[in-house]
Amino acid sequence: MKQDGMNLIGMIMTIGVILILFMSIYVAVDPASRINTAKDKTRDQDVMLLAQAMKEYMLDNKGDIPITGDITTSKKVLCNSAISLTCAGDTEDCLIIDTTTDFLDNYLATLPVDPDKTNTADTGYYIQNVNGQVILGSCNYEDEAITYNPRIVDTTEAAAPACGGTEFEDYCWYLSDNLLDDCDDVCAGNGLTCVSGVTYASKGDCSLHAAMGIGCSDGCDVSSQVYSPSILNPAYGFEYCYTDTANPVYYCGGYNYADFLILCACEAA
Repeated sequence: MKQDGMNLIGMIMTIGVILILFMSIYVAVDPASRINTAKDKTRDQDVMLLAQAMKEYMLDNKGDIPITGDITTSKKVLCNSAISLTCAGDTEDCLIIDTTTDFLDNYLATLPVDPDKTNTADTGYYIQNVNGQVILGSCNYEDEAITYNPRIVDTTEAAAPACGGTEFEDYCWYLSDNLLDDCDDVCAGNGLTCVSGVTYASKGDCSLHAAMGIGCSDGCDVSSQVYSPSILNPAYGFEYCYTDTANPVYYCGGYNYADFLILCACEAA
């Protein structure tokens, strides 16, 4: 019985010595590989941290991304000052975290830096638009590409077209350039969509016209009458006022008068 115990202890000690020798040889044979694996692990953790912080910020701020500059299909490096940097073959102006936001205070303590970099002038980490999704990744890696998709939509490229007309009461308003224009074409020509069935009495009538610089007829009583969207008669230079029952609502799709330019309510598609 005593002999059996001695044999077991000896076997365990032998196995331990073999394991120690094996690990020593393993590290000695390829130390660079071990170091590179550790670097990739750090990169993976950094990219995930960046992506999660970015996602939380965007969810809390209606999709706003806390950077200065545009996210594109190119890999743009995150940095702390404007400079052109190369990442995986893409040479672009780097993207700076917007310091007017609270991103680096409440969502991320500091920008992580790639193990092969020295400071945030070039973090070695990039942000990119891939099929409308915000992707974070590492410019450098040893084995496999390191990327993370936080499942958030890039709103910088998909943003609604700016209103080139008059912003008033939730809509972007345009006055047609030609007789017989219809609002579908007017709005589409400005990258927007016509809003059908808007009641102009509910949108301020004379206030809207004043905002557009059209003017407002003194004789129009907005409490009982509503302006037609076909409001400006180019032959006379002033608008016409119709009763609610005569012309209560103006619709998209070419419903217009031959004598008047039309006023169109548009919005993003």
